[in-house]
Amino acid sequence: MLLDENKMLLDENEILEKWDSEGNHLFVVYENSEAPKELQKLNLLSGWGFSAAIKYNNKKILFDCGWSNSIECNNLHALNIPNKFDYIIITHMHWDHMGALSAIVDENPDAVIYLPVDFSDHLTKELEKQVKKVYRLSGKEGPVEILDKFYVTGDIKGFGSVGEQAVIFKANNFNLLIVGCMHPSLKPLYRLASKALIPTAIIGGVHGFKDVDYLYKTKIKNLFLGHCTAHLELFQDLDGIQSQNIFPGFFLEL
Repeated sequence: MLLDENKMLLDENEILEKWDSEGNHLFVVYENSEAPKELQKLNLLSGWGFSAAIKYNNKKILFDCGWSNSIECNNLHALNIPNKFDYIIITHMHWDHMGALSAIVDENPDAVIYLPVDFSDHLTKELEKQVKKVYRLSGKEGPVEILDKFYVTGDIKGFGSVGEQAVIFKANNFNLLIVGCMHPSLKPLYRLASKALIPTAIIGGVHGFKDVDYLYKTKIKNLFLGHCTAHLELFQDLDGIQSQNIFPGFFLEL
């Protein structure tokens, strides 16, 4: 199903009311690209990295947190999203996805954190002192359901040396795969996520991925791409697949 692009750019007043409204939704909090002119008054900052805030079944989830404490906290405040989360998910150990973690955990002692299995032992022990519970997940165990129809895949290395995990969950009309950098490439992450739900949309960074032939073999119909994606232009005019670039303040109704 192709999604309506007009519902993904809210005006400034809508944004300030949306996080606490009824229903499930996602905001991109941290992104390299600048926010569009329609959102300039919110003073959203851009920076290298990725982070998304998700409200799902009345639970609040932070997916990655960029690298800068000041940018992450500024953008949460600008989007009227309190720094209060039930779950924190870190995809991999690169600085641009976990650098602002200290600013997040300081305000969330009751949160549960999901880390990739190869996350630093030392940092894991430090996090265990600050939050309710810390899990390190391996993709060998398959996706772990942390909420109804909301799964963390666990760490998988795929074709590269960097282990990474993703999230797959059921929205109203699509199954959304959220990726940080997609270092393992699409095929292994898609196969792993499909053990829980078959992805029909992706949001996040996909690094150097450009295998359009494989993309057409999947059920994916919507791409929301940014951060480290090297070939954004490649996905702009694909038959039957809608692609849109993301930015701080990008919104998805789930």
